[in-house]
Amino acid sequence: MKRSIAIILCVVMVLGCLALSACGKKEEAKESVEPTATAGQATATVSPSASASESQTPAPTSSVEISNYGYVGNEAWEAAIYRYLAEELAPQYFETGDGIYSVPVVRVIDLAEAEDGGSDVWGDFEVYNYKIEGETLSCISGGSFPGKMHVAKSDDGYAVTDFAVVEDGANFDSSAKEIFGDRYEEFVSVNSDDEGRNSARKDTLANYVKANGLEVTQYQDYGWDPVKLS
Repeated sequence: MKRSIAIILCVVMVLGCLALSACGKKEEAKESVEPTATAGQATATVSPSASASESQTPAPTSSVEISNYGYVGNEAWEAAIYRYLAEELAPQYFETGDGIYSVPVVRVIDLAEAEDGGSDVWGDFEVYNYKIEGETLSCISGGSFPGKMHVAKSDDGYAVTDFAVVEDGANFDSSAKEIFGDRYEEFVSVNSDDEGRNSARKDTLANYVKANGLEVTQYQDYGWDPVKLS
């Protein structure tokens, strides 16, 4: 697996509308956390992806409950994305292990059925890592990985086999246009929507807490007020 995702220190910094999303943001701004490193955005490839059909046909649906990751839907391909972010991507860039809870935030922009029966999925993908302090999930690290995933289908189910990630810094726009193509404008709209991001994060965390029986009532980013979970 070849990746060139940059690792940056988690210091408190305010980013623009297209900057990466990490722990420590309010409605009007995004900030990174202090304790550990966050991942930036860069191109990354797991393995050659299957070519997508031009039609935007949803991937096959099967009943699945992957609530351990905060996902409570029944789309097997989407459950595979949550599993990949929590179990495979997070350990590559952040401290994980006992006492650390990795919870993805997934906002799908588009998907198309691929020739191999799987799916190509464009989206704004994030993962946040927490420790429990009293009744609070305290965010210790996190990163934003917008891009395109290929979710392959096999007899064992679905799995992410390819991931192209938007680059950070000066190459952000050019790489985003290359990866998202005619979906670029929608990507910009989703990526800059802090309200939508915060809402998705809160909902996913609430589902995660309930599914795993955690005795917490809120989450908190470094330097910011706690956010109550419904």
